[in-house]
Amino acid sequence: MTSYWWANQSDNFERVQGTLWTNFVDARGARRPGSAALRNTSRGDVVFHCDKQLIRTVSRIVSEPVATYRPPAYQSRQSGNKKDEGWFVLVESLATDLRIDRRTDLPFLELGGTGPLNRLGGMKRGLYLSPLSESDAEQLLTLSGVKLAEIPETNFDEYAEPLSGVDPTETDKLVLAKRRVEQQYLRRVLLEGSELRCCMCHREVPESLLVAGHIKPRWACSEEERKDFAAVAMLICLLGCDSLYERGLIAVSATGDIVRSSRPVSPDVEHFLDALAGNQCRQHNDTTAPSFRWHFEHTFVG
Repeated sequence: MTSYWWANQSDNFERVQGTLWTNFVDARGARRPGSAALRNTSRGDVVFHCDKQLIRTVSRIVSEPVATYRPPAYQSRQSGNKKDEGWFVLVESLATDLRIDRRTDLPFLELGGTGPLNRLGGMKRGLYLSPLSESDAEQLLTLSGVKLAEIPETNFDEYAEPLSGVDPTETDKLVLAKRRVEQQYLRRVLLEGSELRCCMCHREVPESLLVAGHIKPRWACSEEERKDFAAVAMLICLLGCDSLYERGLIAVSATGDIVRSSRPVSPDVEHFLDALAGNQCRQHNDTTAPSFRWHFEHTFVG
């Protein structure tokens, strides 16, 4: 069953499109009702995104809620702080570039109930996400030009990436889907404001040839490490660097220099490794250094 939600995003709207996140508690440590609401969302739910007084976008939730630290695109990120932990989902747009003014265009919205408006018709303070009744949502969809009957079902397989030569079971697909969603967001975070260059070979390549590679394998990361986006991922190309790193044929030293394996390889691969050796890894910094060190000590075949 589809549920409907109103999201107050204000200053964050432009920077965090495609996502919803809110922390568990406020600055005083009190539980945030919007956090409980986001935890109760499901794939296929419809969200109306409000930027200040305007409905700007209608979207559909495409991932189950996951707990994570405040993503980098959101304000005041303090990774590791308990007050910066919260629920996170991905969304995809159904309608964009809207300018529906909630003060003049939505006289039908319920006042003082569980929705976004108080009894006087103003926005409830501090409420990030609130439920909408089906009748209110249907009228909002009409104003947005979105017909409920035309909203396609969420295609689970778009978020489940089959393993080569394997016919995944339903539980396999569930795990793969969560990883695919995580990969999509990590990649988006890394691409934001960055040059389209591989962190290893420094080549400028199309966006489609860059992936969010895990610096330290996901299976080796603690739950806390997986939540810390800035520490676990790098932008790496699919022109060989990603495969060489995963197989331990290249690694990153404590000083950020790329080192190569001495394992015998073909002349062409030898040439590629020589060209990478000595490069400074663009993703190496104080935050990522522990993950690169793990890879150097456990995966590199020096």
